[in-house]
Order: sequence, then C-alpha cells, then structure tokens
Amino acid sequence: MKKTILALLALGAVWNVGYGQTFSGGEGTAESPYLIKSKEDMAALSTAVEGGNTFAGKHFRLENDLSYTSSDTYTPIGYTNKSLPKKFAGEFNGNNKTISGVTINGTYYVGLFSHIDKTGSVHDLVLDNFKVTSTNSGGGALAGKSDGTVSRIQVRNLDFTSTNGSYKGGLVGFLNSGEVSDCSVSGSIIASSSVGGVVGQNYGAVRRCHTNATIVVSGEGSSSAHIGGVVSITLTLSGDTARVEDSYFTGSIQGAPQNNCGGVTATLNVGYIERCWNGGYIASSGNAGGLVATYNAGIIRDCYNAGTVVDNGAASGGLAGLVSNSNHKVIAMERCLNLGNIMFSAVTREPGCELIGTGADQVTITNCYYDRQMSGYTDSERGMTTAALTSGNALPGFDASVWKFAAGMYPR
Repeated sequence: MKKTILALLALGAVWNVGYGQTFSGGEGTAESPYLIKSKEDMAALSTAVEGGNTFAGKHFRLENDLSYTSSDTYTPIGYTNKSLPKKFAGEFNGNNKTISGVTINGTYYVGLFSHIDKTGSVHDLVLDNFKVTSTNSGGGALAGKSDGTVSRIQVRNLDFTSTNGSYKGGLVGFLNSGEVSDCSVSGSIIASSSVGGVVGQNYGAVRRCHTNATIVVSGEGSSSAHIGGVVSITLTLSGDTARVEDSYFTGSIQGAPQNNCGGVTATLNVGYIERCWNGGYIASSGNAGGLVATYNAGIIRDCYNAGTVVDNGAASGGLAGLVSNSNHKVIAMERCLNLGNIMFSAVTREPGCELIGTGADQVTITNCYYDRQMSGYTDSERGMTTAALTSGNALPGFDASVWKFAAGMYPR
C-alpha cells in the first residue's frame, strides 16, 4: 500500500488529473508557463489534447533536450487516427531545446503535433533525427496541419516517408492558414505523391524558410503529383493571400514520370512568390521549372534560379514550366533571372524555355533575363552575357534595395 501511495504522489507531481495540469511545474500563464521536462510530460500533453483540452490561452516551455529511442512510443499531440484530429491552441515555446530520435507512424495528420489551431503557436525548437511515416492525408515533422503560427523551427536529419494521401511537407503538411517563418529542413523525403520540402499544401504564408533535403518520388508517377523544394502547392481559395517569401531550396528533387517539379513551389495558383531562389537540382519528365512547375495565376517577383533543371518534356522552363491561365486572373513575372543550367530535350523544348517552358504568351513578363552563355538555347532580347550580368551594374528595372549587385558576382 505504501508503494502504491508513493507512486501516485510521483505521478501527481507530473500531472494533476483534470484541467489543473501542472506537468513538471508552472501555472500555464505567460509569466509561469507549464514546464515540459520529460517524455512523460509530452505524453501527458498528448493525452490531454486528444481528450479535448485545446489549452487555448495556455503557455508551455520546454526545459530540457528530450532524446527518444527506438523503444519509445510517441503519439502525436492531438492524434486521433481519423481525418479530424484534435487541436492544440496554446503556445509551445521550444526554448531553443532539441527533441531527437522520435519515430512516428500514423495515418491522418501526423507530426509532433497533429493540428495547431489558429491561436496556437510553436516556436524556437530543434527536431533532430525524426523518422516519420505518413500513410494518409497530412504529415510533417512538426505538424500534420496548422492554422496558427510556426516560427524558428529547425528540422535536421529528417527521414520522412509518405506512402499515400496528400498534404505532406518536411515541416508542416497542410498550412490551412497562418504562417510558417524562419524555419529549415534537412534530410531525406520519400513520397508517392505530392510533397513539399517545408510545407505541403500552402494556403497561408511561408517566409524566410530553407530546404536542403533530398526529395525522391517513388511509384509510377502522376501528373497530379506536385513536388516542390519549399512548398508543394501554393493556392488561394479566396482573395490572394497565399505566398512564399524570402525562401530558397538547395537540395535535390528526383521526380517520377509526369510529376510537376519546382524549386520553390511545384504549383502556384493565385498568390505571390517574392524574393525566393533555387540553387538545387531538379529532375523531372513532367512539368518542371527552376521556381515553379505549373503556373496558373499569381505574381512571381524578384526571384532567381541558380540551380540545374533537367527535363525531357515540352513544359520545361528555367523559371516556370507550364503557364496556363485557366482562372483568367493576374499572372505576371517581374524582375526575375535564370542563371542556372537547363538540360531540356532538343525535340520537345520550345523557344523561350530559358524562362518559360510552355505558355509564355499567357504571362506578363517584365524585366526578366537569363544568362545566354549558361542556359541559352536560343538568343533573344532577354538573353544577357555572363559578363554583363556579373558587371556589378544594376539591371534595368531592378531595385537596388532588394537586389545586391557586386562585380564578379551574379545579382542576388
């Protein structure tokens, strides 16, 4: 009996049953946040959210690095194994600590969190050596879905496998609204369908993010698969709020047949891509572009490709692959450069592929150029010599407060 009482007292020190959770300390306020010091605290948080406590207005702070092993079982916070996960609506301050070695296998909305709600935020956290397997919709190392604020998250040495479903990203699977900012992902991503290096489906804002991951698509391939270095699909359903800003990709993409593969986002359909660049390697046999593979509507501004794009289809471009303004909305490319190497089929490539693969007549192009010595199959008024591009002189129409010009270097 004495041992039983002591065990219960020890458990109570970690978590007061009911809605008065104290975890390893704290009151859940901004001044005195709930303290997460152990794997048991993480499990208690997962159980509470799955039970319906969103922790709206509550605050958490990670106090220690947490190291998981292959013998540990981790259940995503809010995971239900159904298409409607439970939401976390509080603040989780990672406190610049590291959570490592987590293995996650699940169906709907898997990650450290299943669903971060609109008032929820997760920030200042390192996720190292995560092994995530997602077998249905929604998957990412941090969250399967987010409507909230995600910032300053580093994902290192990721091993991510997606075998089915959509909304998959190295960090967040589905950014339904809200923002992901100042985040990075490195490691390996293997997918059977659409996936993005940082975010999968993006209806919100991705800012100042970076991917240095190897992305490989397995399976027979499909034209409905969208493989993006930073984001899979950037799409606005109402208005024009979706955007990717100040972000870049330096990894590699190996697409399956007919896949849409883009260095920044595979597909842009109403939204903005601004001040982004690709320095990675992209190989595809479907639509492919250094920045965007399929460009349906939106504005691409102050971006450049310095990577390599390899494709044997007609819709292959140094900046964008296929342009198709089926929405009859604004579609414009302004102050963009292709400085990278493009390797396209002599049989299928189209004139102007240095910038746009197919459908250049459907996009308004202003002050966009390419290095005709690096990527010039054809010569045009948009082709410039390497010497001219690296002279250090500002290019026509380019804003020197946005672009850097230095002798001996390409604009960036």
